[in-house]
Amino acid sequence: MVVTSNKLRYIFWINQMTKLNVNCLLLQWVLHDWNDEQSLKILKNSKEAISHKGKDGKVIIIDISIDETSDDRGLTELQLDYDLVMLTMFLGKERTKQEWEKLIYDAGFSSYKITPISGFKSLIEVYP
Repeated sequence: MVVTSNKLRYIFWINQMTKLNVNCLLLQWVLHDWNDEQSLKILKNSKEAISHKGKDGKVIIIDISIDETSDDRGLTELQLDYDLVMLTMFLGKERTKQEWEKLIYDAGFSSYKITPISGFKSLIEVYP
């Protein structure tokens, strides 16, 4: 189902993403629910949905990016705890920067930027 409100579209089924022709997609708390194979499919569909914009399109991901080199052990432990929850309950996973990089490039994107935001979450901008 796709619901459109003025300039915003809300997508409730991942398979419908390839039918879209949008400037930007927001995937908030989506990819950590899925294993790498399914996440790769979602990202490839996302790339196709924004591909008409050339290099101007963008996929925005809000999710956890585990930084095991962080000086904040409490934050890293919280992120790893979330990883265990996602693995045991949903067969998903939280990803490290290196895992995000591999997934993003395997999906055919050319670049990305990870910015830590609000505690344990990260804003991941992905470009075609």
